[in-house]
Amino acid sequence: MTKLFAAFTLVLGLVAGPAFAADASLSLDMHNMHTPAPGLMTGGQPSKADLEKLKAAGYKVIVNLRLPTEVTKTEDPAKADQYNFPEANDALSLGFQYINLPVKGAAGISEENARTLDAILKAAKGPVLVHCSSGNRAGGLIALRAFYVLHQSKDAALAAGRQAGLTQLEPLVKATLDHAR
Repeated sequence: MTKLFAAFTLVLGLVAGPAFAADASLSLDMHNMHTPAPGLMTGGQPSKADLEKLKAAGYKVIVNLRLPTEVTKTEDPAKADQYNFPEANDALSLGFQYINLPVKGAAGISEENARTLDAILKAAKGPVLVHCSSGNRAGGLIALRAFYVLHQSKDAALAAGRQAGLTQLEPLVKATLDHAR
């Protein structure tokens, strides 16, 4: 049994390893960047340059969880235009499939939005970036998806969320999971 587990782990590492290595090698300006699964990256708002790097790395889909009116605050006003740009236009011009799933803060961290995100991920034809402003909402929805769709335990779902950028919304996600049917 131990040999079987070791062989499985080796094969999994060979299959998943290149996907993780490719994402880890990307030098992006995006805050709170995570690769919770092969072909899935989460994080904060990407810059214009990040979109170009993601395209060159083979990413195909951008899922933006920000509201249309959101702007990224930066400590350096000179960098504000790097993050506050017409993302949909830039993504589409680079050949990405672009999907806006507006998630309004804590109120948007819901089973419905997690299921919508799951449908998007299942339909994606290639690697996906899921982002919000900080990566926190992305991690929250990944946690709820792990629980409601992938039927993981509450603890495993929270761990999946943390691996995808869940931070300040963790108490809300935990309370949601504690009250789940």
